[in-house]
Amino acid sequence: MSVQTSCWLWLLLLTPNLASGFEGCQLGEAVRAFRPPADGSLCPPSESRCWHDGVVADGPGRGDAMVTVLWSDAEPMNRRVHGSYALRKSSATPCFSPSAMSEVGSCLDDGCWRYSDSCHDSIGGVLRAQGADGSTKHSSCRELGQSGYCSTAKVAKLCPESCGKCRPLRSCVNLKRMLPLFQRYAQWAWYSQWNQDSVLHLLLVNPDSALRTPAGSRFFVEFGFRPVKGRLGDESNSEYLRRLGWKGVRFDLDHEEPSVGLFRERITMENVVSVFRRHNVPQKPGIVMIDIDSCDLWVFLGLTEVFRPRVVQIEYNRHLRFADNLTLDCRAGGKPGTTDSELYGASIHAIAAAAEARGYAVAWVERCFDVFLVRSDLVCPGSKLPNLDAFKSFTLHDGGCLDPWGEFASPATAQERQSVFLDLSSTPTSLRKGDR
Repeated sequence: MSVQTSCWLWLLLLTPNLASGFEGCQLGEAVRAFRPPADGSLCPPSESRCWHDGVVADGPGRGDAMVTVLWSDAEPMNRRVHGSYALRKSSATPCFSPSAMSEVGSCLDDGCWRYSDSCHDSIGGVLRAQGADGSTKHSSCRELGQSGYCSTAKVAKLCPESCGKCRPLRSCVNLKRMLPLFQRYAQWAWYSQWNQDSVLHLLLVNPDSALRTPAGSRFFVEFGFRPVKGRLGDESNSEYLRRLGWKGVRFDLDHEEPSVGLFRERITMENVVSVFRRHNVPQKPGIVMIDIDSCDLWVFLGLTEVFRPRVVQIEYNRHLRFADNLTLDCRAGGKPGTTDSELYGASIHAIAAAAEARGYAVAWVERCFDVFLVRSDLVCPGSKLPNLDAFKSFTLHDGGCLDPWGEFASPATAQERQSVFLDLSSTPTSLRKGDR
């Protein structure tokens, strides 16, 4: 163990007010938080005009001292603040103490120590602890727990998992219960294309709502990686999970950087399984993200013949109507669409049909962008959404979806739509039989 690590461990045992699994504001908790003016003008925290009402939109689970606030006045900027600058409305106490460290500033590397607010042991190495009888022991969390040191407050705080203080995480997710959480809180992003980060947090991270992901499944795969700078770094729908310690690979048609797990690949329904095998993707990864603006649904069908990701995020065609049950016809003899028109991908209902055929259920739709699917065996019995009515307005034609890139998508004629799209309402067996 390095000298630096030893210093960190000793500091932690001496510091009573570092954030832990039993501190921090909860999802939905009302706060009054510091918010700098959107125009960049100065506004010191000492002035009351710089503080605004809002609710916590992430809660615990991420492992840093930051909180995301949805402002009551609907201001979209500066939602991300250090927990010491967010005061609970109920008690005027901060979500975290000023000494609580944020991993964003100093803990981005794998070798960096980070505390966890999702109730895991905070120390992976050896720490020094003093027992009630005055004895001193250098050991791991696991051994300290077995030796009775959990009666020491600081050991219980740093080693909640070994001390039996953690609540068991969910082995299944209740999609009916999740729906209002998504509707209320899935409105923020740190790195993602739109609000996908908030969906991932609620579905995979927050201990009060998330599906338990075994350590061996904390692996992501993303197609269609966008190597441009987002709000805090590389804009990527998987970046949020990577910063939480998940492993994974990203594929892009035009860019490659193997040192950071980005590889140049053309993904098709015929080769997706071989590509996954070549890059050592586990058979049941935590999440697969599909955004290739073409045969997305068919790649999903080809993938799930062999691989069974726990969660799938797949882009839908926002130009299609909610009532449409259409997908680009990527079977043999089908005509390809074009990424510079409306002729790509699949509708929400078509993706839902493919999901059902492959043993998945719709969990949420990120407006204008992605459908989130959960493998059916991970959905709590009786909790699947009865229909997709909550997403009726999530398309251009149905009025609830703006088109940030409308200039790149030229309208298609009725004849063009008919020539390239397959109507699954009349040919559902195409999905169940894996027709090529």
